[in-house]
Amino acid sequence: MPAFTDLPTETLSQIFHLCLAFRPDVDNYVRNTSLGTLDPSFARQLALHSLAGGDLATLEQVCSRFRIIIAGTPSLWNELTLDLHGFHADAYLQLPIRPVFNLNGRIKREADQHKTLMWLLKRALQRSQSLPLTLAVRSMGEFPQSPLRLIFAESRRWESVTLDVPPSMQVDFGPLKGQLPRLKELRVPTVYNPMLPISLSLVDPSPNHLVAVLASAEKLTQLEYAGPLRPIAKLSLLHLRRVKLGPLGVYDIPSLLQFMYRLPMGSTLFLDLMLIASQADLNRLHGKLLDKGRNESQISTLELSLSHTGAIAPLLDLFFSALAMPQLTSLLVHASDDVYSLSWPVNAALQMLYPASIGLRELYIVDIDIKQAHLLQLLGCLLALESLAIGDKELPIAPLITDSFFSALLVDWVDAPGDTMLLPKLKELQLWTCGAFSDDVLRSFLIRRDRLGSAERFRLALMWVPGTERVLSDDLAGTIEAGTQRGQLMFECTAFHRA
Repeated sequence: MPAFTDLPTETLSQIFHLCLAFRPDVDNYVRNTSLGTLDPSFARQLALHSLAGGDLATLEQVCSRFRIIIAGTPSLWNELTLDLHGFHADAYLQLPIRPVFNLNGRIKREADQHKTLMWLLKRALQRSQSLPLTLAVRSMGEFPQSPLRLIFAESRRWESVTLDVPPSMQVDFGPLKGQLPRLKELRVPTVYNPMLPISLSLVDPSPNHLVAVLASAEKLTQLEYAGPLRPIAKLSLLHLRRVKLGPLGVYDIPSLLQFMYRLPMGSTLFLDLMLIASQADLNRLHGKLLDKGRNESQISTLELSLSHTGAIAPLLDLFFSALAMPQLTSLLVHASDDVYSLSWPVNAALQMLYPASIGLRELYIVDIDIKQAHLLQLLGCLLALESLAIGDKELPIAPLITDSFFSALLVDWVDAPGDTMLLPKLKELQLWTCGAFSDDVLRSFLIRRDRLGSAERFRLALMWVPGTERVLSDDLAGTIEAGTQRGQLMFECTAFHRA
């Protein structure tokens, strides 16, 4: 067997690529270390080690052959993470030297680390040659502008970019206008408070703000953005296919509807909504939305994550009332742990989903208070539904998944003719339940569904609300085992645990 240094170049290159996975996670260290024990100098040193390639910096010193391969393989250098935690803004480094608390020594040490950072960044960009760049710039505070200027100079090679930096560092992106021909993915998880007064959250950005240059990214297909929506609501982003926005507040709703109207057909939208609203906010928003009528959106997938208590139900009702989504194929709505007694907007949801009734294939409603009668009324309109996930994740006063729920499905499936059956195309049923149904009814449900003769395998998943787990009866277990062996059924039964 040849010595390690005699391995083929292709094999060594693959080994070196694996080494990249062990670069230090500076961001994790900074965000998960208490302020009292956080060492900015150590964070900067970790960032330098990561930018140097992690273990590649050590391997380069093994022999000249290793050094040549590492330096001459561009794919080792076109995915860069620039952690600027602890690198202070230029003004800090230009402070006059004062012999107080050894400030001069700390400033000199950081200045030296900044020079090393710039050298390593230039080297990495040069070694990546002409390959498309995947970049991540992360910092919890203000930092020197010089690293950004180096990265901006390579903007025509940007393919995927994450800018996890304070809003104050997102004000001078003018040089990027027309210089983003390859950009496909952009993440801007900015710290943003959507509950600011309307005068602050709807301020138009400067011409050089980040969102003002997005229109030049003609290949941008994925966008994650946390910030006020008014600046991007009117952009023509025709190629977007996957968008994640939030957290958003009541003042963002009009701009959100405008943005949804502009999204291209077939796109996916994830929304994190913080729906706290005063009565005055609701009245003002209600007037605006009624004046404009329904906004039609061509998106295919909408996921809503609802957070924070407050006037959620009326605001969600207004949001649904203002939307029409005829191309919708998937709707997922769930609430966070801090939301309680959130009611499903019955009429508004029916009106919003009716145009999509022949195309909606996936429906996910969890942690939302929806009455069984309203649920069955909604399901009766969704003839194309293939996947349904419903239920409660806390012990409810009035359980949703009961004998009457399964009986309603059974009556329609057995007695109704042809295409008038309730959910005739259902392939997957995922239920959060406190066990308020009998095993005999569930067994009858599975037996009668099997008699339909569907060639598709049916998936049933039961997740018990904590404290309600029970053992299934022998008869039900036997029916499940028989269906599984025939390949007609895939069954899962687990306890639900919150993350």
